[in-house]
Amino acid sequence: MLRFERIDFWIARLSAWTVIVLMAVMTFVILLGVYYRYLLNDALTWSEEVARYSQVWLTMIGAGLVLRTGNHVAINFVVQRLPSGARWVTVKIGQALMVSFLLLMLIFGGDMTRRVMYQESAALEFSMSLPNLAIPVGAALMIYHLLVQAFWPLASRPSLMQLIGGGRREDLDETGQEL
Repeated sequence: MLRFERIDFWIARLSAWTVIVLMAVMTFVILLGVYYRYLLNDALTWSEEVARYSQVWLTMIGAGLVLRTGNHVAINFVVQRLPSGARWVTVKIGQALMVSFLLLMLIFGGDMTRRVMYQESAALEFSMSLPNLAIPVGAALMIYHLLVQAFWPLASRPSLMQLIGGGRREDLDETGQEL
C-alpha cells in the first residue's frame, strides 16, 4: 500500500503543479494581451487562444483535485441528517453516478478529440485535438480521484498546500491533519 500511496501522492502533486503553471500562463498571457492591445495599439493574435485553452486544461485537471479534496460546492444537509448506514449508501450511489457520467465524458471526449485531429486552431494553427484532449484526460483524472476517495480514503487526505510542497504525507495523522 505504501507504494500506491507514493504514486498517488505524485499524481496529485503533478496535477496541482500543472494547474498552478496553467493559471500563471493564463494570467501572464491575458495581461500581455491587454498591454499590447491598449498600450501599444497592436493586438496579439494568439493571446486569447492560449488563455482559453489554458483555462480549459486547468479547469479539467483542477476539477479532479477539488473533487478529491471534497471542496466542490455541495448541498449535503440532507445526507448529513441520514443515519450512518443510509449516508454511506447514498454517498456510494452518488460516487457510482459520478463515475458513470465521467465514463461517458471519457468515451465521447475521446471520440471528439479523434474527430478534430486534423482541424487547426485559428491563430496558433495547431491541432484542435490538443485543447479537446483536456476532456478525456480530465475525466480520467476525476475517475481516478473518485476511486481513490471511495476505496482508499486516507490516501486522499493531503491538502492542496501539502501537494505543492507545504508538507509531506509522513507529517499527517490518520485523519489527514498535520502532526
